[in-house]
Amino acid sequence: MDRIVREKECRSITGLARTTRWQLERRRLLPARRRITGNRVGWLESDLAAWLANTPAGSTARVDAASSAGNPQRRRRPPRG
Repeated sequence: MDRIVREKECRSITGLARTTRWQLERRRLLPARRRITGNRVGWLESDLAAWLANTPAGSTARVDAASSAGNPQRRRRPPRG
């Protein structure tokens, strides 16, 4: 049976912050989290291991994927006044 990795350990394994992982999951660049109970989620350890194995050597590929995960065309509010 595969082990479930919780939030803190997932951050340690991937080196990515929660929001960045969420953005990568939405773009299907990172394995999706699994619901454990109503308010608990986790990732399968084997999914994360496969993702790390398929990520090119070094963390720059992960950082590049993470930096492009956000929406560069984000609209900003005009200043008040």
